[in-house]
Amino acid sequence: MKKLNRTIVIGLAACLSGAVLSAADAPPQQEKVLDRIPGFPLPPQDQGLPYTRSAQKFALEAIRDGIALYPGARHGFINGKKLRLDPANFRAEAFEENGELWIPEAFAPAFFTEKPEFDAALPYLADRWIHTLTNPAPVKGSPRKKTIGKINYVSADELAKLSGKKVFRGRGGLFYTGPEIKGDTLTESVITMFDSPEKFADPDIIIKYVPILKRQGKWTDHVRVPADELKKIEEGKETDFQFTPPEEFDFTGFNFKGLGSKVPAPGIFPRLFMSPEDIPELRRRINSTVYGRKAMIEMENLLKRSWLDPNTSDGKIFDILASDKYDTLKFASGKFHIFGVGNVPWHPQVLFEGQKPGIYSSHVNYNTNTLASMLLYATIKGDDALGRKAATAAVNYYLLREKYMDMQYQVSDSEFGSSDLTSGDATTHWRREFHPYVHPDLPYLMEFGGQWMTEKQKQDMYRIIAKLAYGRRSFAQDGPKRMRDINWMAWDFTHLLNN
Repeated sequence: MKKLNRTIVIGLAACLSGAVLSAADAPPQQEKVLDRIPGFPLPPQDQGLPYTRSAQKFALEAIRDGIALYPGARHGFINGKKLRLDPANFRAEAFEENGELWIPEAFAPAFFTEKPEFDAALPYLADRWIHTLTNPAPVKGSPRKKTIGKINYVSADELAKLSGKKVFRGRGGLFYTGPEIKGDTLTESVITMFDSPEKFADPDIIIKYVPILKRQGKWTDHVRVPADELKKIEEGKETDFQFTPPEEFDFTGFNFKGLGSKVPAPGIFPRLFMSPEDIPELRRRINSTVYGRKAMIEMENLLKRSWLDPNTSDGKIFDILASDKYDTLKFASGKFHIFGVGNVPWHPQVLFEGQKPGIYSSHVNYNTNTLASMLLYATIKGDDALGRKAATAAVNYYLLREKYMDMQYQVSDSEFGSSDLTSGDATTHWRREFHPYVHPDLPYLMEFGGQWMTEKQKQDMYRIIAKLAYGRRSFAQDGPKRMRDINWMAWDFTHLLNN
């Protein structure tokens, strides 16, 4: 289990540095990065080094003529295209046993497909798209199989022989049916293509190229581990935590009718917590309880004193944000929110220049949080005019932030790791994004606002959600299985809603 999970490696770096989880400057190539670490320079970004901006380009070029696999990985590559090893079992991983590589049987047709064809990637997700092989060929011969759990595995080495492919084996068990991958650095870049948001393919590589981790050193530099225990950790299997099997669930006394109606057809909103059919019953329940009536009175009072009053700062912002002049609004500069982030290009304030919030907010994204609440209010009240205006304002807010999202996604892990301020960020994770985009408003804005959005507005929101969530994880999902079940899960429930 040398493929240590990301939480341990990056989390230790953050603790040792006293780093604040935050965002960094996104410079082109070698321009200024916040708080550069003395003595640990940022590696060149244009030479294909691991965890730099050009790493993926160099690595995929090196494996464009064959099938690439790696022990512990959940994905494989065919002619430089990334595919799941088993589309029906996302967590199925390749493993090595007695020098032989075993992969899920679902990937076997790749060895016999002479001219593989793939689905087309969405342009704005091309760099992280997981493809599907659209013309798989039948497997020839009878490769040996073994079953682990409910997944059938076959020998990749035997598949290569049956299909007449020559295999190059490299560092750490790297498996490639194309020309030899020459050079240690290029080999390392190829191996990093098998990283997942949960763990590194080889954690020793990132320590070499990310300044803050290089300064930190290996975890064994800070913890004494007996040799036999270290061997178990690095070579042993990840703990397979057992879950309660579905057949043992006991629903005695559970009122399934209380869950509401069935999920509506795609494109119909609301759809996550309720359907349009459930709104009358929700309205009845709210109006029939003292607490519900009080909540509606408080919400209405707060909105009338702020966003619904055109003479207030919020009211003026609301009118502009819901109009075709929304792009005249500018986000405030200065430190972003409560985490002490400095003036960085992709993280302006969540408020607009000159905006004075009329409703107290502790640390959430004030504008989108209020708009989400307003859309729920409009849903309950049946106020179509307010719903259309708030939905338009919500879409326009995210259109204004989209360029900042794109800017941040150009930054490499080595750049994130070149500053104490940014050591908690990563290219495959949400870190700073969760406040301006999803804390917890983005899915709620779609849930309650989608009913009033035009088709174009829906497509804009789908694109923004996909850019944010596709192939990325958040706090509760960047560790081993059991940690993903408990740590910060309530906070990150919105990430699951986005997906």
